[in-house]
Formats: sequence, C-alpha cells, structure tokens
Amino acid sequence: EQVGFLEGRFFRSGVGERTLKMDLRRTVFWCLLFSLIAISLSASWKNICSCSEVGFCRRHFKRDPIEPQPVVERDSVEIGKWDSHSVTGLMSTAGGTKLSLRFFVYVYAVGGSHVFRWIVDDVPEFTNSKRHSVDKVLNPELKPVTLSESNLKVDKDRIVISSPGDPKCETSPCLEIALNPFKVEMTSTDRRGKRQVAITLNDNRMFHFEQHKFMEELKTEIEAFDSKYCKPGSGASDASKESGDDDKDEPVDDDGDEDEAKDSSPPKESSDEGTCEEPGDVVKPECDGCWEEAVKGGFKDPKKRGPESIGMDVGFPSTAHLYGMPERALEFDLKDTGDKRDPMRFYNLDVFEFEMDHTLGLYGSVPYVIGHGDDLSVGMLWLNSAETYSTISSGKEGTRQTMWWSEAGRMDLFLFPGPSPSQIFEQYVQVTGRAAMPNIFSLGYHQCRWNYRDQADVEYVDSQFDAYDIPYDAIWLDIEHTDGKKYFTWDMSKFPDPTKMQNDVAARGRKMVTIVDPHIKIAKKYLMNEIATKNDLYVKDGNGKGDFNGWCWPGNSGYLDFTSARVRNYWMDMYNSRNYPHFTENLHIWNDMNEPSVFNGPEVTMPKNAIHEGGFEHRDVHNIYGYHVMQATFEALVQTRQRKIRPFVLSRSFFAGSQKYGTVWTGDNAATWEQLRSAVPMLLSLSVSGMSFSGADIGGFFGNPSEELLLRWYQLAAFQPFFRAHAHIDTDRREPWEASESTRELIRVVIIERYKYLPHWYSLSAMASRGSGLPFREEAKGPPMRPIWWHFPGFLSEEEQFLVGDSLLVAPNMHEGKKKLTVRLPKNNVWYDLYGDVAKPVLGGELSISSPLNRMAVFQRGGSLIVKRERVRRSSKAMILDPYTIDIAPDGNNMAVGELYADDSVSYDYENGAFALVALVYDGNNIHCEVKAGGSKPFEGSEAVVERIRIFTAGNVRGVKTGDGKYLQTRLVNNVLTVKKPGVKLLSNWTITLE
Repeated sequence: EQVGFLEGRFFRSGVGERTLKMDLRRTVFWCLLFSLIAISLSASWKNICSCSEVGFCRRHFKRDPIEPQPVVERDSVEIGKWDSHSVTGLMSTAGGTKLSLRFFVYVYAVGGSHVFRWIVDDVPEFTNSKRHSVDKVLNPELKPVTLSESNLKVDKDRIVISSPGDPKCETSPCLEIALNPFKVEMTSTDRRGKRQVAITLNDNRMFHFEQHKFMEELKTEIEAFDSKYCKPGSGASDASKESGDDDKDEPVDDDGDEDEAKDSSPPKESSDEGTCEEPGDVVKPECDGCWEEAVKGGFKDPKKRGPESIGMDVGFPSTAHLYGMPERALEFDLKDTGDKRDPMRFYNLDVFEFEMDHTLGLYGSVPYVIGHGDDLSVGMLWLNSAETYSTISSGKEGTRQTMWWSEAGRMDLFLFPGPSPSQIFEQYVQVTGRAAMPNIFSLGYHQCRWNYRDQADVEYVDSQFDAYDIPYDAIWLDIEHTDGKKYFTWDMSKFPDPTKMQNDVAARGRKMVTIVDPHIKIAKKYLMNEIATKNDLYVKDGNGKGDFNGWCWPGNSGYLDFTSARVRNYWMDMYNSRNYPHFTENLHIWNDMNEPSVFNGPEVTMPKNAIHEGGFEHRDVHNIYGYHVMQATFEALVQTRQRKIRPFVLSRSFFAGSQKYGTVWTGDNAATWEQLRSAVPMLLSLSVSGMSFSGADIGGFFGNPSEELLLRWYQLAAFQPFFRAHAHIDTDRREPWEASESTRELIRVVIIERYKYLPHWYSLSAMASRGSGLPFREEAKGPPMRPIWWHFPGFLSEEEQFLVGDSLLVAPNMHEGKKKLTVRLPKNNVWYDLYGDVAKPVLGGELSISSPLNRMAVFQRGGSLIVKRERVRRSSKAMILDPYTIDIAPDGNNMAVGELYADDSVSYDYENGAFALVALVYDGNNIHCEVKAGGSKPFEGSEAVVERIRIFTAGNVRGVKTGDGKYLQTRLVNNVLTVKKPGVKLLSNWTITLE
C-alpha cells in the first residue's frame, strides 16, 4: 500500500533524474538511501506512537487522583517576591511523592478584560537543570499589570486574586486558590451578567509534577534494589542501564556532493527482559520509561535528566462544548476521548496521507482549547513545547473536563475569561501576537505543483492563465528547482535565467514562491553548509559534541538550530542576491518539512536527546522548532526588503503564535470526498486558535480528483483564507484548463468570484491583524473564517457550514453526486441567496436548495454591507485602482452596516498613517460613509471611486442623489436597485440619499 508513496519519495530525492550510468559508489549511496526511506516511509499511522507506547503518557493516563496533593503554603504568598509583577508562593507535599515548588500568578489587561497566567516551576535548589520556558512565542509587547495589596486577599483556607479596579470581584475575572489541597477557580461574568466559575484547575486532584531531586532519589532506590535482587542483564530497570549516542560525524565525498552513505540502521530493542527475585516483604520501586525507553522502529530514547513530566486537570464547568486543539483531522465540536480514543497528541510530525477521525496530531500544535456555550466563551492555553497529550471527558450537567500532561518543561497556563467569542479571540491574539498583515497577493489564487519542470513550464503555465482569462497571483516551485536539493540555489540546467523568469511573471502583476526547508545538505562548496559548519549553527547530537545528521530530501543533512537567535540571524543573511542568487523582490518563501522531518529518525523526526542552544534537549523544544523556522524566514524577508514589502511565508509546522509570521495549511491531504469535508472542521479549529490565515490544498495533494470533486473543492476553497491548488509529482496535471471545457469555465467563475471579494477579505485580514488598534465594530471581530456560533446561538456541532466575517454564510456541497443541499440558516434573520443575479431574500431556518455544479451556496446576512471590486483582471495588483461596488442587504428594519479597510496593500506605510478605515451605514433613506481612522495620507488606490451600489429589496425609490444634489441613474431588476456611477470617493466622508 506504500508503493506509490515510496516511488514518489525515491524520485523526489533525485533518483529519477539520474542516468543509469552511475558509478558503483553512487549506486550504493542511492540503494542505502532507498532502504532508509523504506524504513521510515514518512510518518504513516503505524509508525507513530500512541499514548500506550510513550512512558510519560502511560504514567499519567488513567491515573487515579494523586495523594497527597500539594498544599499552598499560606505564609509564603505575597506580591513581588520573585517577580515584581506577580503573586508568588510555595507549594509542597509531605510524605509519598514529595514536592517543593513555587508558583507565579500574572494578570494582563487585554481584550477588554483581564487574563490570568498560572506558572508552576521548581524551587531552584531542588533541581539540577532549568526547565524550558516558551515565553519566546508570546507577543513581545505583552506586559503584566502591576498588582497592589488590594488585589490580593489571603484567608485561612484560600487566596483571592482580583482584577485591577475590581477588588471585590463584582464584574471582572478573579482567581480563587484553595490552599489545602491546592485548587484554582477562575470566575467570570457571562454575557447575561451572571457570575460563573469559568475554569477550574486541579478540581479532580490530578496535578502531577516530576521533580528532579526526588526522581533522582527514586532512581537511587531502583538501582539499589536492582543491585541487591537482580542479576546483571536479567531484567534490571532502565535506571540501571547505560545509554550513549553514536558519533554522528559524517565524511564528505571528494566530489563535494553527497556523503558516503553510512550504516544508520537504528539500534534494535533488547529482548532480554529477565526477572528479578523480589523478597515478599519488599516492593520493587518502579518508574515506567523514566530513564530510557524504546521507540517504534527500533530506536531508543535515553533520558539523561530522567523523568520530568507535568500534568493537571483543567475543567470547564460552565460550557458544554470544546473547540480548538489543532492540528488533527477531527470534528470541530470536540468529542470525548473516552476509552475508545487515544488522548489528543501534540507532537509535530511529517505525517503521510493523514487519516480521518484520529486524535494523533499532525504537522502543527496549538495546545489551546475554547469552552463555548450560549452565555459564555472561555479559553485555556497550555504553554508547553514538549510532547503533550490531552483527554476530554463530560461531567455533570453538560460540563467538560480535560487532562493535560507534557513530557518536560514548566507548567504554564493562560486563562482567558471571554465572555464572547470575539473577546476571547482578542484576548488570545493579544497574548500570542496578532496575525501578520498580509500582502494583497497572498489573498489571491496560488498555483502550485511538485514540481513545475523548468523555466519553460513556468512560462507556459503563466501564459495559459492569460489565454483563458483566469486571474491568479502566484506560481510556486517545489524542491526540484534547486541544485541537488541545496536550498538557496537553482538548477541552472532547468532554470537558466531565474531573474528573468521572476521579472516576466512580475510584469503581469504576479509573484513567485520557492521552497526553502530547514535541513541543509552536507556537501562541500555549498554555501549554507559551509556557513553553518564554520559558525557552529547545527543542532548537536545526544552527546552534545558532534553535529546531529539525519536524512531528508538531499540525503545526509544537518539541521540548523532555529531556537537560537544567533542562528536565525545567519539565516536572515541568506535572503539576498549575494547568498541566494537570483533572489528578487518578487520572490516569497515556503518553509516545508520543518516539524522537523528526519527520514531515518524516530517517528520520522529528530531524536529527543539531540541538543539545542542552552543545553536544552530536542524533547523540550520540538513543537516550536517549526515556529522558529517560520519566524526566521519572515524576519529575514522584512529585514532584507527594509520593511518596504510585506513578506509572504507559508509554513507546514506551527505553534501558538505562528500567526505573527504568515500562513499555514493543512498539509498533505488526499483527493477524496472525505478529505474535502475534513477541510472545514480543520480550518475552523485553526481559525479559532489564532491561525486566522490558513487553507487546505485544492484537489488534494495525493491522487487524482474527479472533475466534480475538483470543482467542489474550488468552490469551498474560494471562501477559505488561503486559496492554493497543489498536487503531488505523480498526479496528473490539473491546472484549470486541463479539465473539460465546461469544468474549466466553472472553475474560472469560482476564481473570479474570489477576486470580487478581495476588498472584503482584505478588510477581514486587517481586522485580525490590527483589530485592537483600530475602531472596527466590536461585534464583528474575529478570524476571517469563523463558525456560525461566533455570532448566532446554536450551531454548536455544525461541521460543514461556516461564516466569512459576520456577513457571509457559506454552505459548500461536499458530497459526491448530491443534487439537493440542506442549508441551515440562523433564525430571526433575513438572508439573501446570492445564486445568480437575483439576491433572493429568505428567512432563517432549514432550507432545501438545488445544488447544480455551477452553484456556490453563499448567503449574505440581512443587515450587512459588503464592498467588492468586480472588474476581471489578471491579478490583485491590477485591481488596485479599480472602482468599488457596494452590496447592501437590508435587515427586517431596512438597516445595514459594514466597513472597509484599505491601504496600499503591499508595504508597511500603514504604520505611518497611510491607510483608511471607513464605516458604512444604510438606514433606509440614506447611505452614509464616515472615515473612522486614517484617511489623511494618500496611498495607491486611495482615490478609487464607487462605480455601483446594489440595494437588495430596495422597495419603491423615486430617485437617488448625492450630497450636492446630483441625481444618479438607477435600475430596478428583480427587486434589486442598482445605483449607477455614484462617483464618490469611497475612502472619504459622503452621503447618498434615496427618495
């Protein structure tokens, strides 16, 4: 079943491009590489570890409440002992599992409320190494508020920490900490004004913290037992076994290309289990997988620091539905894990052809969960970058419980009080960072394939879009464009003049994107490798002496330590024409394989004992490796272009906060109807978790979609934030013109529809990126793609329909051969069916509609106003001066509101005031436009005018005139009133009156 994939990976490594006249050494090299890849076969599900195969997860999963639980030492609690901005204190236990811990509580004023942060860490004298902190992913502008004595109340059996300005906890969130046993409750005010316990910590007494000092004492006890009662090799515990790492240094071929292949076969698991003779009155001390454990594929994971996992239960007593926790191919409304499902795993992996309905994680991890009900929305971020698991269960009266545990690091949680979805979104992105302001081309259509063969192929594809009058904005090149998979190079035999190629594409207003992965080919005379070797930039092996080497597309590769700011600075210096020949201002970057992917590594990733800067093991930082790759690339493009051009960076791997640096996608999907349907819940999970600019590849990466499936995929993707078609090298060509004439024309219509809505998409992106700094409507805030429950009650388990902003409801047909579609529209609202030229009003409720191939079921909410551009151009850049169209959809009171944000769409000049945000209001008699922010500095496109206004169900209108009394031409068809050529400059103050 893996034959197709194996052929693809073998070819992708370059074998398919070699002649058969290889010398013996090259033949041996490729055969060994083939065998290594055959072992790894990417991370197919059978090669991925489940909870039952991971020691620390076994130690936590299904654990009974742990006794004794830690107690907060009342007399130790004070403000500013270890940190001037926090409430601090000590936690300890006596007897049993001993602990000596300290905690910190911070309060942040964000999103119109106060967010609490709870940290638990070792008391320094009780640890032999510092635990890893993930502070680097947070918004660098995030600062805690200064607490006063009025914000801290210490009673006999509890502590209350109040929000500034509300010492009695009457309206603002508060944190109440029970002392013995320790338990935390965050109370908040719901949307009806009622006080609720929103989140609990350790309500079920599942707090567990493996502390170095006491685990070393346990190790000594185990070793003493083994020495006394076990014979050598007869079953001694892993604490008694020695572990080491092979020297990973590699020779380089004389030809300066690939290295000699080495025998990298992973070590085999020992089968010599044996038994120990236990005396009847002595119980053998145990610690499951604490100092070494076997990993699937015959690997070993030695743990020099021993066990250091953490865990705790987090409850949501006031909300019955949980969302978020990406990335995995699951339902949006998260079900209980229970006994039939593994815990949710957060461990970024290069997963081959991911399966549906699986709790195991995929390429990225955002350990963030939202609890939502009709009256309250709250959230929790478990800020830990080590391998993490979580379970979900249901409690009494619809409450939900989660359990979280991580292999290493400190315990660090953010508690978000909401109470509305828009407020919780604002709180979360103000903590982790706002989405990068997109370059307008990134919102257009992207054409990608592994791989466009050569420069002539790129020129042909580019010209065909013009020949068929189909707009697009970027063409992409995968790994085959490089010289032997050496990133920052070109295969000059295939791409003889990359600068000319980019300039030719750019001459038509388009961009190019090339792939740059974090694994670096170990080869002589390769600049990136020489820089990395000379300046000690690679991740180290488990001994901390030699560079870690692993196998990826180029063969033997080094992996840059992107967790290091020093390494990231060297990476930033690569993005210029000196170090990256033919790098132009029209080139943008795609970071793939940055989980990181290591073909011959455990679970196709880096061994956990590899060493990063600061002495931290890879187990500490695994889930933020891809985050830092993306960060380095984004900052490099900003720096090299001197903040004149906004970068576009796409990353496959991500973590909380990655939205600051660009775009993510759902990875290597397949051309099946099931995977088409999975796109909606996966993208909604990403969206509510802050990753507001995301998408799923059109048509599926693997396999060949039918024309019906391909068309339906385009219809869905046109209303998701990132709009890209991509395909595997073994698939048939599937550019729009490769389909039949009728399908091609329908795809063209879909792509054009996307471009009409670009002003709306751009405004929504600005809202996600600049929301708190500009006067956008509070009720409209959120990610561009969002669930229906964001604005309307109910729809808590909706998996197929969604909203674009607060104005468009999209109901894609994602079922093969389906001719009728049931659409569920929120009640007590008027909706306008946008099929055809009618804009037919319908009342909320369940609606059965026909679903021919040419129909995209899109409804505009009554009471909304949307700004569009409707002239068909070849790219978004060609539209920048085009006039606007305004679609007004009145509600039952004949009212509608909307807004538009605009700037030059490519630069950072908006930071200096070169932008405009306008509010538009229709009251039945007038259309008002008011500049709410900006508008004083001109920019390209700021003079664009309105060429038409459409008012749905306008009724009897005798005339329409501008503010200076000029009457305008109108047309009434199917009860839609079109006002022709108003001529007003949209980004200004104006009024048009209806008589």
